[in-house]
Amino acid sequence: MNMVLLVTMHDPKGALLTKMQEHGEQLDAYFTEKIATCSDETPNVLQKELQRLGFLVKVIPAKGAAFARHSLLHLADEHAQSDHFHYCDTDRLLTWLETAKEQLAAVHKTIQENDYTVIGRSEQAFRSHPESWQQTESIVNRLFSKEMGEKYWDVTAGSCGMNIASLRTLMHENVFSMNDAAWPLQVKKRSGVVGYVESDGLAYTQLNRGSEDEDGLLAWRDRLRLALGITDSIQDVQVAESHPGSSSHFRP
Repeated sequence: MNMVLLVTMHDPKGALLTKMQEHGEQLDAYFTEKIATCSDETPNVLQKELQRLGFLVKVIPAKGAAFARHSLLHLADEHAQSDHFHYCDTDRLLTWLETAKEQLAAVHKTIQENDYTVIGRSEQAFRSHPESWQQTESIVNRLFSKEMGEKYWDVTAGSCGMNIASLRTLMHENVFSMNDAAWPLQVKKRSGVVGYVESDGLAYTQLNRGSEDEDGLLAWRDRLRLALGITDSIQDVQVAESHPGSSSHFRP
């Protein structure tokens, strides 16, 4: 099964290096190509580690996750030889390899069946997260699911899949401050088939830690801001649809 791994790397403190060295070589068992954007604030040692593991790496300015992900689409379109892509935040990917790598094959099968695949957390994986994550992300997931016409899809797990048609469509869509929910909504509005799959591999570990005190006021504030940003992107897609100008790469 041909599958291209897409990752973004922004790790100014080099916190992911040890886990990359420990688990990175397992990637070849699940991916035929590996492509990454790496922020210019990430230490050279991590950039070199990605290259050692066989990644095609492009260094980009640190302008946020949405900019990095959109840059990654263009890099993949230019260089990838395969037609199916699995995007995953780097810390999430390393946790997946450590906890549930045996589930990657089933996820990749689902990716190949859809134009775009939202990859969410199993109930077990979701419950492993701090309360500040669960409470705020549950709200976003419900709003997104309502917009998609689904009962409940987890769109805030930092992972998704797509085919080349979706990738090329998204390359030319509006870039909002957050794309977790925007991407699948944009694909759906361009008549693409959007599917859903869950995995235990997107669990929370210390590697995914976003704050020293995940239950503190500052942590809750940051999670609320993130939730608001994704919610705003859902509305942004709605507003953009009133001024259509993008093209679809899906077959009629």
